[in-house]
Amino acid sequence: MASAAELFGRFNDMTDADYDNFQDPVEANRLINLAYRTAVDQRLKNAGASKMIIQEVKHLYVKNEVQTPTNNELEFANMDFVPLQMHTVFQKYLDSVRSQTFYNESVNDMDRDGSKLQNPTTRYPQYDWLADRLIFTPTTETCLEVTMNYYKELDQLDVADTTDLGFDARLEDDIVDLMVELAAAPNRDTLLTQLTQNNQNR
Repeated sequence: MASAAELFGRFNDMTDADYDNFQDPVEANRLINLAYRTAVDQRLKNAGASKMIIQEVKHLYVKNEVQTPTNNELEFANMDFVPLQMHTVFQKYLDSVRSQTFYNESVNDMDRDGSKLQNPTTRYPQYDWLADRLIFTPTTETCLEVTMNYYKELDQLDVADTTDLGFDARLEDDIVDLMVELAAAPNRDTLLTQLTQNNQNR
């Protein structure tokens, strides 16, 4: 396990004077964070719809976080996370006095091919993933609680930070290799700018 400073040190050991512009802290931090983002994205993309925890990004895994929706919605300032499981508690009123509670997993309302699933019910609830919120359906009933398992957004790395990151060794190796690859690209300035813009638009 290594710190961001140590990962950047490994990058320096693998490169020469042609890469001196990355000694600028701003450029160095941009490079290491784009490499980190790329390495993590590759792993999450390869995982697809699997609910298995990916060992190499286990440090991003959040388990059994309980949230209370408002009007069946959860708002997030940053929706840049990867949901694995959403367990919901729905309350359905049978009449003005009696109600029934349902504990079930809620699934994304879009199938893998991009088509809508069948209409949700309290026994088979769904969620709609919008830009800044999750909406739990059916909205005709009340979602009381959501227990979430997900991969959280990445923290920003700082090449001056000597704190142990606790990353898997394979992830560390990939970050360093990607730093060299990105820095060595013939169109590296354009590539880094494009990747930065893509990440800002996530």
